[in-house]
Amino acid sequence: MDTYHRTLLQMLAEAFGVSTAPQSFFLDTGTSGYLSVLTNVDAATASRAPKPGNATLAAHCGHVAWIVNTANRMLDGERYPLDWAESWAVNVVDEQAWDALRAQLKASYEGLVQRLGAREVLSDEDVMGSLITLVHVAYHLGEIKQMLSAF
Repeated sequence: MDTYHRTLLQMLAEAFGVSTAPQSFFLDTGTSGYLSVLTNVDAATASRAPKPGNATLAAHCGHVAWIVNTANRMLDGERYPLDWAESWAVNVVDEQAWDALRAQLKASYEGLVQRLGAREVLSDEDVMGSLITLVHVAYHLGEIKQMLSAF
């Protein structure tokens, strides 16, 4: 596995809050990403928007789970038109739906790591897609952290 491949997997682990690396690349710690940050957030908070018309925490999480699942499907060779409206379908959640959404986010991340980790060499398309995915999920993590600091 080359340096890019290892670094990509480490940065994804950091973004999702499960990195065990001694240093972090872009967060305060390798465990301050999605899965750890969202652990103690309840459904009511996840369903709040910072102001009317803005996306909720749950909406951002649903969008990220959709993005990562889309990356997984593309790594599996699927090609299809993207329905971005579908990615924002979640907005308000109860506790059961919130638990399911966080589990979906975790499963999507684990699927991505499995798919990328199984490749000995990343194609140009894999590199492009993984960069797009990493940057996109990092952006939404920043949005979520800003929202949590405001609540």
